[in-house]
Amino acid sequence: MSKVFIVGGSGQIARHLAKQLNQQGHTSLSLYRQAEQAEELKALGSTPVHGDLLTLEVGQLAELMTGCDVVVFSAGAGGKGGSEMTNAMVVLLVSNNPDNVWALGIDRMLIALAGVATA
Repeated sequence: MSKVFIVGGSGQIARHLAKQLNQQGHTSLSLYRQAEQAEELKALGSTPVHGDLLTLEVGQLAELMTGCDVVVFSAGAGGKGGSEMTNAMVVLLVSNNPDNVWALGIDRMLIALAGVATA
């Protein structure tokens, strides 16, 4: 079974994913920002991991992901996080070398993004 780290763990996509993963026997860890979100994540069977994508450094995020073999990035995917959240995610993935993620033993990465481009 897989151990899945979900960035943006309190969002709609992430909550549905965590519930399904745990029903299928996988382990999920869900990154959340606000204290009141932890109990809901526990109720879904996910392990809450407190942190803010906008303030975590790459090394800190990598440390939180250690031991996971799948990472799902869904922070800001529903548009509520705005461009700041989406940009933070892209910077972490692209600008800071995604090979760092593979070095942790992570086999797969899924990125769920949504938004509106403006000129």
